[in-house]
Amino acid sequence: MTEDERRTTPVDEDDDIRAVERELALLVRRLEQVRRNLVVDGVTLDRAAYLLLDRIDLLGSPTAAALVDLLQLDHSTITRQVGTLERDGFVERVADPDGGRAQVLRLTARGAALLDGARRGRHERVSTTLASWSDRDRRALGRLLGRLNDAFAVRARDLPPSD
Repeated sequence: MTEDERRTTPVDEDDDIRAVERELALLVRRLEQVRRNLVVDGVTLDRAAYLLLDRIDLLGSPTAAALVDLLQLDHSTITRQVGTLERDGFVERVADPDGGRAQVLRLTARGAALLDGARRGRHERVSTTLASWSDRDRRALGRLLGRLNDAFAVRARDLPPSD
């Protein structure tokens, strides 16, 4: 039996879960190695900053409260992380166009360029890594990862916000 077969041939449900947990742990470690080596215009974008820039871009002009709900993080964590992005010139706070005292977050041109470069770099790394995979396997991986993320998101709603 090859190493790959040992890793993917569980005997029972507990073995299935141990195999998934082990592979997730290895994947997270490898993704962190990749992230540390992804530099865009002299900036190493950490996971928290990437996720915030990405969500701000996808949502348009969200409030900090919308990011707290979406990312299931503590408000002080979002405030601190957004403050860093704002200080570095990647995000700006503007008056909510719907009125009131609320402020919304918007990417600056510098933030949009950084996010675009990070997305291109990530896309290139994933594309290169999965180049030998069939279209069917890539689609299956995307579908299963989406399902896994959704399941973790449901579980996370029952947990206190994280830092």
